[in-house]
Amino acid sequence: MKLQQLYIEDYQDVIRNGILSQQDCGFYAILPRNIVYKGIGEIDEQYCQEHDFQVYNSVDFGGGIVGFEGDIVIVIVKHEGWKIGESFMQKLNEYLKQHGLNSSLDGNDIMIDGIYKCASCSSVNIGNRNIYTGIQITFNADADIIKHICKKESVKIPKGLNKYNINNQDVLQFVFDHFNPKSQMIIT
Repeated sequence: MKLQQLYIEDYQDVIRNGILSQQDCGFYAILPRNIVYKGIGEIDEQYCQEHDFQVYNSVDFGGGIVGFEGDIVIVIVKHEGWKIGESFMQKLNEYLKQHGLNSSLDGNDIMIDGIYKCASCSSVNIGNRNIYTGIQITFNADADIIKHICKKESVKIPKGLNKYNINNQDVLQFVFDHFNPKSQMIIT
C-alpha cells in the first residue's frame, strides 16, 4: 500500500472518502502544529485556545488525543485484512529495540522502560471488519500540557522519542519503507 502525504486538516475527509470508495489507502503527516483530537470525553477547550492547540472533533473514541508539532500521524483505510495496526506496531517496536530502546508492546501502545508511552494505535471496527486505523508516534510529548488538556487522568506517561535521540525523519523513512517497499521516499 502506498502512503501519501496528508494535510492534517483533511484527515476526516480522507477517511470518509477511503471508506466510501472501498479502496485501500494510507496517509501520513508530520504534524505542523500542536493539535487535539476531541473524542466523546471532555477536554479543556479554553486551555487549547489560549495555547494555540488546533482542536478537531471526532466521535470515534473517548477522551482526547494530544499531538505535538513534529509527531507522526498515520491513517490506514483497509477493506480486506485485519489487525494492520497491530502488525505495524510490532514492526515499530522492533525498530525501536534495534535503536537501543527498551521498548515493549502494551495493548495498543508502545512503552519505553515499561513506563513511558511513545506510540499508540487505534482501530475503528464494525464487527470483525476493520474500517480504519490511526497511529500516532510521539516525538515532543509534554505530560504536563496533556494533563491540562485532558480531563480523563492518564494511566500511561507520554514521552517523545526525541528524548531518546530518535528523530521523526528517520522514523518516517521506516514508516514509508514498511508501507511502500522497494520505493524511495522524498521528504520535503
